[in-house]
Amino acid sequence: MTTVFRDGPGIALGGGDWSTPGLKEVVAIDEEGNILHLFPWNPRRVNRMSISYSLDMVATEKTVLQVAWQMCDVARSLDLFDASVTPELLVDEGTVTTTGLWLRVGEERSDPRHPVLTDLGFSPNVSVMFELARSSEHSDQQDEMIRLASRLLDRVAGDAVLHFQFEVIWLLRRSGEMSLNERDDLWPPHRLAAVSRPYRRTTHVFSDE
Repeated sequence: MTTVFRDGPGIALGGGDWSTPGLKEVVAIDEEGNILHLFPWNPRRVNRMSISYSLDMVATEKTVLQVAWQMCDVARSLDLFDASVTPELLVDEGTVTTTGLWLRVGEERSDPRHPVLTDLGFSPNVSVMFELARSSEHSDQQDEMIRLASRLLDRVAGDAVLHFQFEVIWLLRRSGEMSLNERDDLWPPHRLAAVSRPYRRTTHVFSDE
């Protein structure tokens, strides 16, 4: 998955035309060129890394804004957001935690070719994007991502997957059962300790791996 920038009156999203005037940031594209994640371009992120992760969820009982509200509450409980961060900001343009991790909550468009649907069997409607900063230690930001994702999943029911650019699945919750990748470099003991719900160690993959 490659980050690119496009401008114009409209671009293809999931095989259809979705009017998106102005500069947009495409953060994931499938093998057929369909855009899977599309956010407004944010100049404050130009110098950030292209290493990004997505927590794709089926949040059937909550709206995108309600998920953002829960994420704000979780991040504040971990002293990662200050009082200026609102759910609306988290949805509109995203924000940076006190340690430099950028995140944003957005709508995930329904698409029959979405890898999560075709490979894992569920269609996410909300996505949390995490992006690492150059200025901070990567492993520390990944630790932070796991704490945020785990606590958010405690509050938001439904199937979910945390993955690295549709290449590596870190975490999968499906039909109420949690599975964590068997790689110990992804899940050292301190990250396992951050997961509050019972889990199994099972490695799931996307079909293009």
